[in-house]
Amino acid sequence: MNSKKFILLILTSLALFSGCASKKKSNSNLAYNYYHQALVAVEKNPREALNLINKSLDNYVIPRAKVFKATLLFQIEEYQESLNLFEIIINDKNTPEALRADALNNYACALQASDKLDQAETVWKNLTTNKHYISPELASLNLGLLNLKKNNLKDSIDFFNKAIKISPDYIDAYYWLTIVLIKLKEWKPANKIVKELLSLAPEHDKAKDLLNEINKNLK
Repeated sequence: MNSKKFILLILTSLALFSGCASKKKSNSNLAYNYYHQALVAVEKNPREALNLINKSLDNYVIPRAKVFKATLLFQIEEYQESLNLFEIIINDKNTPEALRADALNNYACALQASDKLDQAETVWKNLTTNKHYISPELASLNLGLLNLKKNNLKDSIDFFNKAIKISPDYIDAYYWLTIVLIKLKEWKPANKIVKELLSLAPEHDKAKDLLNEINKNLK
């Protein structure tokens, strides 16, 4: 499984602005401008976004921008550099707890990309009970994907179901649960889940393809 299948948090909020600045406060507006430009650039050109976030950090250290930089390093497959920066952020006592929790999710993505699967699993399991983490369904989904990568299909089903229980309209969880059920040739349960997915997202083309495959095997 491609490492990019694991779900990152892309950090778009500027609400958590705290920590120590490395430049004069008069440069903070310029830092925010570069940060906003990086958020716009990331979808089409992560390397350009990284260049912009570096300019932001050169002017003023926005804690969320540091996490965004580490995330961008992951996206361009600079995994060790990404891990190093995430570890600095996570271990920094000045990092706000909610931001640390977000960083931990993306840190786990970088760990699994570096084949440190057990460490990634531990981080995500801890996040499922972290009171500062607002997306426990995301941690459960990533645990499902991790166990799918390890071919622990029964465990992956449990985690995808947990993600759905937390967030009943979580389309990605329905999709990957269907994938696993198909792998196990559990056609009737797969049919039920993919139809639930399509009731939430009627135009989901990949789900439609899965339903066609399921229907062929139910005949």
